[in-house]
Amino acid sequence: MNALLPHVLLPAVLLVSLPLAVHATEPARPSAPAECIALSPQRDIRPSSTERELLLRDGDKHYRVLLQKRCLGAAVSASYVFFTPATPERICGDARSTLQTDSNHCAVTRIEPIDAATFKRLAQQGR
Repeated sequence: MNALLPHVLLPAVLLVSLPLAVHATEPARPSAPAECIALSPQRDIRPSSTERELLLRDGDKHYRVLLQKRCLGAAVSASYVFFTPATPERICGDARSTLQTDSNHCAVTRIEPIDAATFKRLAQQGR
């Protein structure tokens, strides 16, 4: 019976660890878009290099906020306010939230998490 034990256990262990090995070889995927995020009082909204997105820093989290269409004037607006019906202090994608600037209203389509270095690089490009 002891002679059979390695022949039975080894294939079983390899079979169980196979999904882990396959998962480890998959390429890294980009961050999934956030459906909705709660906004804290410590937020910083900056224009990006295009009029179809903004950059949002909320505490220590960073996001790229994509808009449904070009939001004319967003890059030079003095104020940015997100409005989401029935959920104040939250921003949601799928056109449930609206960005209000000095001169325009634009629907938010996606909120993508990004890292601090990407936020900094995109914010510098948006100047």
